[in-house]
Amino acid sequence: ELPTPGVANTFGSVIVTVSTLVPEDADKWARVPISAEDVGDTWKSDPRFDHSAWAPCTGGPGGVGYERGSGGDYDGLITLDVEAQMYNKNTTCYIRIPFTVDAEDLADYSGMTLKMRYDDGFVAYLNGVELKPATRNFTGTPAWDSDADGNHEADGDDFDVIVDVSKHISDLNPGENILAIHSLNVGSGSSDFIISAELDVTTTALDEDFPFIDDLDVLAGLRITEMMYHAQFGSNFDYIELQNISEVPLKLGGVRFTDGIEFVFGDMQLDPGHHVVVIRNLAAFRSAYGYSANVAGVYINDLSDSGEDIVLQLAWPLEAAIMRFSYSDRWYPSTDGGGQSLEIIDPTAHPATWNDAESWRAAAPSPGTP
Repeated sequence: ELPTPGVANTFGSVIVTVSTLVPEDADKWARVPISAEDVGDTWKSDPRFDHSAWAPCTGGPGGVGYERGSGGDYDGLITLDVEAQMYNKNTTCYIRIPFTVDAEDLADYSGMTLKMRYDDGFVAYLNGVELKPATRNFTGTPAWDSDADGNHEADGDDFDVIVDVSKHISDLNPGENILAIHSLNVGSGSSDFIISAELDVTTTALDEDFPFIDDLDVLAGLRITEMMYHAQFGSNFDYIELQNISEVPLKLGGVRFTDGIEFVFGDMQLDPGHHVVVIRNLAAFRSAYGYSANVAGVYINDLSDSGEDIVLQLAWPLEAAIMRFSYSDRWYPSTDGGGQSLEIIDPTAHPATWNDAESWRAAAPSPGTP
């Protein structure tokens, strides 16, 4: 049930790993065609097609598009601005994303997923083969001046579509490949446009000595159970409490907070049912809450008094989030500088419920205790 990108999902000796083959910020080249003869047809099928006259798009965030005016929803997504080429001129933009595949890795691919941000439509190709499950907001055969069938506003924060294209693994080549996007705007006078792509692959392998047992235990068993995010007498008295809700000891070495606060656990073990706290200031914490709590260490940055995202991740190099949620000072006013902390009601609930005010209650601070 928990998201485990980059971490094996194992049954017996089978290890499944998801990795990014074509990242969103991969180098790419774009062209807004000016006629049917301008580009030809091999732009989407030939990895060695000469795109030297196309506009390069390098570095993050990786999107190709435009946003008329400032402060628009797509400003933070665009690396290559094509307003001058598209606005009031054409609704089509061709995008080429070259990438390479190792022959040995290719033999292990068992799944493939295309992720897209788009406004307003697109047709995607892998080495010239249309990825038909992924096509959005267009029917028929696209031409050099085709437009989208209707409006679609990109989300901005998340991918708009995530499509299983595993049946096209056979269309990958050892060595050079091309992911091509025929991107479509709804009208040449449209005020905005965006296209951005990522291609992920799943590999399946056998490993008799599964290396991530301890990490999977932490993923399933470690929960944040109490937060003092706005202490009455200042941020030095803030803390986060965690609990082992499982029936096995958890090895916390390397587990890290990456959003909200910054903290990396040292080499330590948390027994079943036990608690541990990370704190802002040791002297202030001891003066207010005593010496009984199991303190893992002092974190960097302050918890936001108004609320923010909290992300707790497995030890590097694994990227899976053990917990990812947001809290708000609007949930319970007494926790917003009023002397009480946020306390989770059911530590065994699904982690997604940590985003809900109903999953918490305001309580007297009790760091390190049930």
